[in-house]
Amino acid sequence: MLALEARVPTECHVIHAEVDVESGMPHIMPVLEHVRERAGDATEASLSAELFMSMPLCRSLLAYCARNGLAEGEEGGRHALTPDGARALESGRVITTTTGMWKVYCADHEAIPRDMRVVRIEDGTRDAGYQPDKGADQPRAKDLEASVRALEGRELRPVLGAVSGAVVRRMHRYEKRIEPDLDLRLRIEPGREDARVTLAASPSGGPRRGRRRGAPDRAGGLPSIGMTLDGAMETLLRGEGEWDAGRGCLLVDYDGATAEELSSMQRTARVGRPEIDGMAFEPVEVTARILPRSGEDAQRWARRLFAAMADGYVTREEYGRLVADIGRRLPGFDIDMGDRAGHVPRGGGPPGARVRTRLFWLVQAMEDWKL
Repeated sequence: MLALEARVPTECHVIHAEVDVESGMPHIMPVLEHVRERAGDATEASLSAELFMSMPLCRSLLAYCARNGLAEGEEGGRHALTPDGARALESGRVITTTTGMWKVYCADHEAIPRDMRVVRIEDGTRDAGYQPDKGADQPRAKDLEASVRALEGRELRPVLGAVSGAVVRRMHRYEKRIEPDLDLRLRIEPGREDARVTLAASPSGGPRRGRRRGAPDRAGGLPSIGMTLDGAMETLLRGEGEWDAGRGCLLVDYDGATAEELSSMQRTARVGRPEIDGMAFEPVEVTARILPRSGEDAQRWARRLFAAMADGYVTREEYGRLVADIGRRLPGFDIDMGDRAGHVPRGGGPPGARVRTRLFWLVQAMEDWKL
């Protein structure tokens, strides 16, 4: 499997805004289910009787649903489900509106679609250095950057962090750019038709209050891109040989291959800072299967393989098996190995190969004939 990685340039902004946040709230779902089943007649008492919770807790839960547009209150303390509440039941996620400080991470890489460049949103209170109740004229308040102002009214689908969906409803006159406290890396795994794209975020820098620790935050919610395995291999191995997409291998000259490559039928190349389809990646080590470029090279390669493989008694049956195995290793070539007596090594074999005399093959013939 080929995997390409790149460090993604990231910006981090702290904003004061009113944001609709989509989050999983499993404790709210039974409340909404009860409100739907009662068809406009749900009360604190009915909720308490069905879910065996205290009246104050039921009152608080119904007030939360009403405050966030999931249910609407009617006369007599009754509640009915709203369209937003019905959608929350169907999706298993609740949208809540919160006004406060938000930390927004924006990534910039060709593999990330522009409408998904906001990759993470989280509480930014600790990083703000700002008190909204003192007004917009306090120190550090300033006009919003154009890129941040463009977030207003947009539906965001960050692929990292606990917030999976958000809409920035209203932005106030405060924004502060801070140093991103995470390292963001992009991983692309080219396939036969497209490439799988994932992101991994790891904490960066020194100790800091509120910093998340532990394993990297990984996400695969990015769309695939049209990078194929053959296209990537052809680009990465340019100069090493000719990439054969049909056989998924690299065609090389016999004389240009090392002894180890001729034996293993693989070539490993280290590519420094590769660039594919306009995207730059970290240095990568690529291993590919290799085959001879020409029929003449194939014949020489076949005899070399035979000299390395023919160890011990080579009966006619064993000779046939070895020839068939070599043919499978060199697909697409018409290999003529001739008679086994023609494979007496005369030097030039792989290092350490045992040199067999013609008498050796005659002894094998006698064994075949049971003499």
